[in-house]
Amino acid sequence: MGALRQEIVRNPHTVRDWLKRYNASGIKGLGRKYSPGRPDEKRSKIKEHIRKILNSSPVEYGYKDHVWSVPLIVYDAATKLNLSVSNDTVIRALNSMGYSYKRPAKTVPARAPAKEEKAKRIQSMIEGIKAMLSRGETETYALDESHFSTEPYLVRGWFKKRKLR
Repeated sequence: MGALRQEIVRNPHTVRDWLKRYNASGIKGLGRKYSPGRPDEKRSKIKEHIRKILNSSPVEYGYKDHVWSVPLIVYDAATKLNLSVSNDTVIRALNSMGYSYKRPAKTVPARAPAKEEKAKRIQSMIEGIKAMLSRGETETYALDESHFSTEPYLVRGWFKKRKLR
């Protein structure tokens, strides 16, 4: 059995099973009655759904998130398609469609104010605070509640893989 296993790279139990089936039914006994593996039904449905939704923001579908995550895709498929799929099924579908989960390069959001506009707004806030202080109307304990950031926002999400040349 050892030499046979090396030649056809199959477990001895598999070869024994083949021999039993051949002895019992001849060449017909070696034919497959089914195709092993997961059925593709759910994955093909979820792929079709992903193609529809992934080019849009989840906000357009009534969600608060701005990027599609696997749990959100699973939830969306369950509510919109009445299709129960696992996170793994969605991940396999996304990977087979050429998507990968990554953090893109830092970019400034499309609706972010320009540098000059931010500077004007900050200066206006400072002038307002100085005016209140000079009139004795307030005490300042914390100044930075502006949520302005010098770093662009980072978002993780599913992005189409680039093909290498």
